[in-house]
Amino acid sequence: MGIQDDLKRLEIRNERLHRLRLLELRQARQGNETPPHIIIEIESTKAELGMSDLLLAEKTSTEFADTIGPAGQFLVLTRLLGQLAQQGVEQGARAVEGIETLRQQIEARIETQGRATEERIDRVEAHQQITNDGQDVARIAGQKRTRLAMFAIALSLIVLAGGVAFIAVTLRAHGF
Repeated sequence: MGIQDDLKRLEIRNERLHRLRLLELRQARQGNETPPHIIIEIESTKAELGMSDLLLAEKTSTEFADTIGPAGQFLVLTRLLGQLAQQGVEQGARAVEGIETLRQQIEARIETQGRATEERIDRVEAHQQITNDGQDVARIAGQKRTRLAMFAIALSLIVLAGGVAFIAVTLRAHGF
């Protein structure tokens, strides 16, 4: 039964190793965009592989457990738990670093998008100012045309009045 246990452990180890390679390939493809849960799963899988390697190396089958007795089993278990706790602390620290990196990337994107939005607002405001200036120029030109037309009408009326006065004087001079 010891060999069967070792084969089963080796089979589980190979499955976990395959999963680790797939996760690492995904991380390599995504680079800094790798989601934190993938990074955490990579670390967790590495920890599991370390445990399975330790079990295979120490041949912790039932015969071995019987050989070392309860005190030995306690020592092995204590050592494994210590390693697992250390790996948990290391994974937690890496996860915090990963989260901090993602937070910084998100802040950088927000800042970049904020600047782009401000630039768009500036362009819209400049366009609005140009439109307003064009409307002002058109209004002033319209006022000048109106004044010019009124001047032309007034001048025409003066010329007409002068012509009427000339005709009246001429008609009186001829006795009409």
